[in-house]
Amino acid sequence: MLRFRVLLGLSGALLVALITASSAHGSIVQALDLSELVAQSDRIVVGRVVLSEAFQRRDGTIATWYRIEVERELRSDAPTRDQEPEVIVQVLGGQVGNLGMRVEGEPRFTVGERAVIFMEGDRQLAFRPVGMAQGVMRIRMEAGDETVFQSRQGLLLVRRGPDGLLKQSPGALPQKERLEAFLERVRTIVREQAGAAGE
Repeated sequence: MLRFRVLLGLSGALLVALITASSAHGSIVQALDLSELVAQSDRIVVGRVVLSEAFQRRDGTIATWYRIEVERELRSDAPTRDQEPEVIVQVLGGQVGNLGMRVEGEPRFTVGERAVIFMEGDRQLAFRPVGMAQGVMRIRMEAGDETVFQSRQGLLLVRRGPDGLLKQSPGALPQKERLEAFLERVRTIVREQAGAAGE
């Protein structure tokens, strides 16, 4: 099982303590709030997973491509006329024949599911979710309303507090939220960041 190393300047003792405490959680990752997710994204879309394909890379590891049908575009560095109706999202892990690889904290999708995806990368190639699974907000229908939630399965999110110590963080979306309300919050942050960049 692969695990990502923490590049947060931890002392050895604290790192051992966190790894021990997180054995049931998976990868230790620096938490991103919603503004940080937006700032690090080259593209943000609401989309539906229409196809998945796992493959073995030259280094022997396995990755999976997911083809996402774009329903709504919340942010893109590409001109409107160049925006593709589909994007490819690549994650580490997958199954090729009898060979499988799992990376804790990497998102996995099922064909047909919908999500809000915060992506980084070159639009000519495959995108990657920002912050591993942090960059995927899954959409569910509940009591007639579309809701969105952040699945943190396989992740232990931490942030450094004012006292300089690392503490567990609830992430960018601590609890489920109505989809339209969440999308409006994202659009507001996109506008604010665009305005600040233009000043």
